Amino acid sequence: MAERRPPLHGVRVLDLTRFVAGPYCTMLLADQGADVVKVEPFGGEDTRALDVKLDGVSTYFLRFNRSKKSICVDLKHAEGRGVLERLVRSADVLVENFRPGVLERLGFGWPRLRELNPRLIYATITGFGHSPSPYRDRAAFTPIVEGVAGTVIYRNEDEPPTITGYPVGDIFPASLAAGAIGMALYRRTHDNEGARIDMAMYDAMVSMNERAVGMAGMVGRDFLPGRASDLGSAPSGVFQASDGFLSISVVGDRIWERFCAAIERPDWTEDERLATGPGRAAHFQDVIKPGMETWLAARTRGEAVERLSEAGVPAAEVARPLEILDAPQARARDMIIEYRAAENGVTAKVVGNPIRFEGEEKLEPGDAPVLGQHTVEVLREWAELGDEEIDALLAAPAIRQAGRS
Repeated sequence: MAERRPPLHGVRVLDLTRFVAGPYCTMLLADQGADVVKVEPFGGEDTRALDVKLDGVSTYFLRFNRSKKSICVDLKHAEGRGVLERLVRSADVLVENFRPGVLERLGFGWPRLRELNPRLIYATITGFGHSPSPYRDRAAFTPIVEGVAGTVIYRNEDEPPTITGYPVGDIFPASLAAGAIGMALYRRTHDNEGARIDMAMYDAMVSMNERAVGMAGMVGRDFLPGRASDLGSAPSGVFQASDGFLSISVVGDRIWERFCAAIERPDWTEDERLATGPGRAAHFQDVIKPGMETWLAARTRGEAVERLSEAGVPAAEVARPLEILDAPQARARDMIIEYRAAENGVTAKVVGNPIRFEGEEKLEPGDAPVLGQHTVEVLREWAELGDEEIDALLAAPAIRQAGRS
């Protein structure tokens, strides 16, 4: 039996994205076989110059741009906009995460894109969406949308809340956008029509905050993420053993009974204050926490996790990033991969793609491209331009090819 092709084999994606949300979305598509062409300005996408460098290549860029092709087009140049028109006609998907109005000012609003290619799936990822709204034109990075969507952590009553500390406000909406693109591609097989996807980071984060918002709406008071008394059950969170941290989650009466037996506190199962999840949350600080801390202080995190797991209580060591790189679980699931930077051949060790198709081999990740590495190749294959037309564009200059002035 012939090996199945990746699910997005043959799908052409124009990538006009930068920073995290857009590039992560298009990377997910590239990992599943899409032909992703990154359209960059002459100076390159912003992240090529950001963050720590790995032998001269930005680690920020390496995290999100594997398996893509790069072309350099000056969209402020009339001939450059003409190149984009030809690429749009040939594309299946266009993804961009500029602020609302940027592509419109260049002459590529949704009506024009749909005119150029009625089958095009056009996806935008912005802070607050493209449709009219009070915050539509505000700039937004993940700390901004996390804050306004309420997805912050209230660790202590007397301290201000903190952001999550990782780009969840980018990664989650990017993943939703990739899913929406897949839905639109599927529907297109039936009606042969494109779609307009308007993904707002704010919308995604409000949906991630569904418990706190939903509970507040039904009960009529604030439920603050991270506050022990608002968890609905306890203990749940990160705790310290003798040599580090572990995470424990006790939800429901059965797991509570197992937990009490595991840490040798059967008396807690007879305490009426701790008979319900809300009761355990309310009395976590004064009753449960001191007893837990005594038990954990006498054990390593590995010993504690082993004992709790044997008793049927969900628990795990809290891993540091360097530990994850060599973790057997991460390796077994192909969540740590290595690939090359085309610029100098240096090997990057990064996070893999979480989307798996059982029984199908994953594609080997392609290089992170040099700026303008594939300009000529893409214009020949996608835009169907000949050498004379390409040379004229290079002379204009409306495009650039790596290694050519």
